Amino acid sequence: MLATLARRNLCSTPLPRRLIVHAVLRPGASPRPPPRDRTEAVRTAHFDPSTSARNLPKEPESISFQTFQERAASRTATLSDARGCVLHHDAPLHNLSPERRREEVKAQAVGGRVLMWLWETGCGGDGIFRNDHHFTNTLCSLLVEEDLEDFTWKWIEVACQEVKTRIDSTGAAYDPRELAWTGRLLGALAAAHLALAPGRLADNALERYCRALGMIEQAKAACDPYPPLVAMYVVLDRALKRPTCLPCSTRGFEAFLASQGLVNTADRVALSVAGLHLYHPTRPTAKPMLRLLQSKDPMLDTVLSGSRPSGRNQMGGELLRAAYILRCEGAEDEAAFVEAVVEASTPAVWLTRETVYRVTGTDPKLVHLTKGTPRLNPPSQLAVFRPLKIDRDTPIPAPSAAEGPSSPIPPESIQTPSGRHDVGSPHEDGGRLPHSGQ
Repeated sequence: MLATLARRNLCSTPLPRRLIVHAVLRPGASPRPPPRDRTEAVRTAHFDPSTSARNLPKEPESISFQTFQERAASRTATLSDARGCVLHHDAPLHNLSPERRREEVKAQAVGGRVLMWLWETGCGGDGIFRNDHHFTNTLCSLLVEEDLEDFTWKWIEVACQEVKTRIDSTGAAYDPRELAWTGRLLGALAAAHLALAPGRLADNALERYCRALGMIEQAKAACDPYPPLVAMYVVLDRALKRPTCLPCSTRGFEAFLASQGLVNTADRVALSVAGLHLYHPTRPTAKPMLRLLQSKDPMLDTVLSGSRPSGRNQMGGELLRAAYILRCEGAEDEAAFVEAVVEASTPAVWLTRETVYRVTGTDPKLVHLTKGTPRLNPPSQLAVFRPLKIDRDTPIPAPSAAEGPSSPIPPESIQTPSGRHDVGSPHEDGGRLPHSGQ
């Protein structure tokens, strides 16, 4: 009723914006979006940057880019129209070859045009980028393919400057949540570069991470607000630890390694750095992780004894990788110590590797590690995989000679029971950092 009065301009006094937004955006208020002859009052309320996008329909109306342009020209386009336009444009592109897709994307530049509309109308920001992850990821993927992602960086710089100007003029305290949506955009950009790079090579995403680091260093030197890096960090951390990720450049990896203090609390930095050293593209080492185990690091103990099985199993997989590296370096006693910790703390991880070893007679993850890193030599002794302790289980028969040698198992197909998160979803697990143990 309130929305109808506002659209027909029958209210003599302006309605409270809160009521107008509730009436327009309330789910199920009408089977069809409001008519296109809405008044400027309703339109302004609908475009309020502070308006939450939680009440928007999950499946927006699918419209063509031409229809969206017409509505934008007549100032009747809505946030749902922008979402529907981007998703409608992206859906058929998945059926094209990479070359053909690139041509189609660059020809229309839908991502760049929608981004500029969001910027000009104030429709973007916290309301949409933090709450509609599918739209944000799709938009950033289009921007990267269109070579128009610089508009995103410029928007982030302008948003930080606007927050600084407001703080200087009003003297209000800075709330980091004001720029949380900019961090979400950075995370989506990193995910897009990872998804579009051949073989999921992380170099392009790491270059953007270094660019964000430079922006933050300048802002901190001038005591200015800056975008958060947590979402971007989560995307890259998961990508660099995937067995299918190709080795990246040493410079980008070490810049990522050196920035742990910006995205982790003080008690988590040592564990995060030790975990990343296991995946160094040219010089993987397990010594930092071994020192944490020997010194009984509180954060590591918290993860291994935490209530989340996925956190424990993920850490168990990393510790088993540390044991592999130690064996490759000839540190047999240290490797046996780490393996004992894995067997005692994460039996599911140990049982999985033990079962694979019984089937194949080798350890595919160890083979993958030594092949991918020339500096590591095959170990003289594998992990001591004892027979399964569950006697009632039927033993897994080895392939007979008549069947021929068993086919190699791809390393990426053998994972711990927890699995690994896919790349490109920084909002998974509620945005928590890896190895939280909660």
